[in-house]
Amino acid sequence: MKKSKLLSVCFLIVISFFVSAPVQAQIEVEPTKNFGDVPVGDYASAFLTIMNSGCEPYFITSLGINGNGDFGLKDPFSPCEIHNGEEIDIGVIFTPSVLGHATAEIAINWTNGGCGVSYVLLTGVGVEAQPAPVTIEDILSFFDASAANITIAGEGSGNSAGNKLNALRNMLVKVSYFISEGNYEDACEQLNDVYIHCDGQLNPPDFVQGPSTATLCSMVLDLMQIMGCL
Repeated sequence: MKKSKLLSVCFLIVISFFVSAPVQAQIEVEPTKNFGDVPVGDYASAFLTIMNSGCEPYFITSLGINGNGDFGLKDPFSPCEIHNGEEIDIGVIFTPSVLGHATAEIAINWTNGGCGVSYVLLTGVGVEAQPAPVTIEDILSFFDASAANITIAGEGSGNSAGNKLNALRNMLVKVSYFISEGNYEDACEQLNDVYIHCDGQLNPPDFVQGPSTATLCSMVLDLMQIMGCL
């Protein structure tokens, strides 16, 4: 009888040990993935690393994103098994559609006999998109469109007006040539000549007139700033 009681006590001690023993780490994943500032309409991508640091293989059954629809998976996810010490990278993207802070949560569903889920907070900020830097090709396209729409024309009348319009365009073509050759000193000098002949000042006389002239001058100044001419 005493022996039976002793065996029962030992059995309870063993059961208690296994119940209270610490559970091995299962799926390790960073708690937060921050995409930082991203222009609205643009996107940023990042990798989310999922690691198995436990003793048994784990099967990742599915991934789901809850919350803001501007976050998503870069590629379709297929269920996969992760063995001890192995890791996988999951591509995640953030494509902000509005200005301001955005958050979502990615749920990683896994099983190794029992089921579990791990969560990662996704954050990012949609910011104002910056216009692309102006190029000499942009200026030439604007000049040609303005001339075709007669929103820019040569100063004067008759052949004189046409010659001045062509002269200013030829200056812009020279700028394009100098830039392609890497000759930025001459490109800057030529850009300055373009500017002073469309800035609305009497000295030297302008080559062009019309409502598009101010925008043309502004674009020339922007390019000069970008190139370090000023």
